[in-house]
Amino acid sequence: MILNGSYDVVANVSTTIEGAGNDFHEFKLTNNNSAMFFVYTAQEYDLSQYNVQTEDGTSGWIFNNYAQEIDIETGEALFTWSALDHIDPTQGYAEPGDTGISQTSAWDFLHFNSIEKDSQGNYMMSSRHFHTVYYISPAGDILWQLGGKNSSFQMGEGTDFYWQHDARWIEEGTRLSLFDNAATGWTVSAETARGMILVLDMDAMTCELEQAFDAYANEPSESQGSTRRQANGDVLAGLVLLQRP
Repeated sequence: MILNGSYDVVANVSTTIEGAGNDFHEFKLTNNNSAMFFVYTAQEYDLSQYNVQTEDGTSGWIFNNYAQEIDIETGEALFTWSALDHIDPTQGYAEPGDTGISQTSAWDFLHFNSIEKDSQGNYMMSSRHFHTVYYISPAGDILWQLGGKNSSFQMGEGTDFYWQHDARWIEEGTRLSLFDNAATGWTVSAETARGMILVLDMDAMTCELEQAFDAYANEPSESQGSTRRQANGDVLAGLVLLQRP
């Protein structure tokens, strides 16, 4: 839902994918009166290599991630992109575990959580379970990927990130920010969560760390988080630290 300054609902935006609903991770408005978000849909998928034992005799269930851009006024889909048409699930870091056994307990192999559209019309998407930021053309082609097992960039010292959120351009094609969680609910990959500003060289295809902002308690954050560059140059980083008994 989109609300005005008086908290009146001025628009509702829904996916055009039949039988599905908008995912809660992202709802990003553009300057062209459109909204972007993800849609997770459960579908049958062969998970025999992971020894998944399903409840209904199928070979397994997976959550496909769709990215959509919707015209707010008309509800028309301007862009619909299916991750399984472009991304191999075996290249991620989150195996099915005890999921994939049914339609209601499908494997969340990719876990998209942020999307941006730049002035060239390309989309930048963050996949938490691949430790990767994807850059995708309006035609749906993956132009490059940052981080993970198949990074298009040579990753410089201190640039590796894990289970991240909130990838945002600071300067298109040159600098971006993201939140490195360093952990998820079942594993810890680095000592501390941190906000990051990364610099990309598109000619040399290198990635360098401009600045990092470690979590105040020097702990990983297994869920959520954000890093945003403010208008005055400051950086606001938000994280979730789960208190354990």
